[in-house]
Amino acid sequence: MAVIPVLGWTATDPNTRKVNALRIHTKIRNKGFSCEIDRVTTLRMIISVVVVKRAQSILSIGLALLFSNLAHARNEQRLVPDQRLTPGAVCTTPDEYRYPAQIPYCRRILPNSVKDIVIQKYNQVHLMGIHLGNRRCYKVDHLIPLCLGGANDLTNLWPQHVRAGRFTDPLEPLLCQKLAENKVTQAHAIRIILDAKSHPAQSFQIYRYVETLQVELPVPPARPLPALTPRQEPPYEPNIGSGPADMNDCFR
Repeated sequence: MAVIPVLGWTATDPNTRKVNALRIHTKIRNKGFSCEIDRVTTLRMIISVVVVKRAQSILSIGLALLFSNLAHARNEQRLVPDQRLTPGAVCTTPDEYRYPAQIPYCRRILPNSVKDIVIQKYNQVHLMGIHLGNRRCYKVDHLIPLCLGGANDLTNLWPQHVRAGRFTDPLEPLLCQKLAENKVTQAHAIRIILDAKSHPAQSFQIYRYVETLQVELPVPPARPLPALTPRQEPPYEPNIGSGPADMNDCFR
């Protein structure tokens, strides 16, 4: 019986007694003939298995890192506003004018129906997963605060996570106080708050900077102001969403 190569294996006549010294004396019965595996072929098979296992491990680690980065990016997205969805808007139909600079001020008008639209918009674009179970972890925030002349428009609203709010909430009343003391312009104050909400981790440094604004600015000249349009006060609506029983769940 002639020598028959089969997928790198060597099939030999079973009557042949001469076996090469480099061959392993392991025989595999298959379809009526025996196969003897030489050491080189065995080594190649072992190396192939090791390489495949190593490649699988590297692929698993790579996928784990990828999903970890995606999860981190998703967590970061819920802490900062999307400039495409919420570029910010100032009050154009004021209820009154405030401060020495006569900044237009809009009273807060934010019914639950508008909050639902804001949350639905961010859920669709960023898959934030805001629902009744974790609704308490988010508040619909005015990107430009009302006390800085912000509006109630959808372009000025976004769902802010309470973790981000802990960074930026102390800054808003301080900026409004500086605006009332005429120590910062409205445009400058808006730039500061937008920067803080886009980089909440830097809010402490920004807060310290705002505290240093002590020079009173010149009072702007008087200008004719549009007549105010009286509006009926909207009815009170409680916040929707049961939320977690423990607010610490929002920080996990």
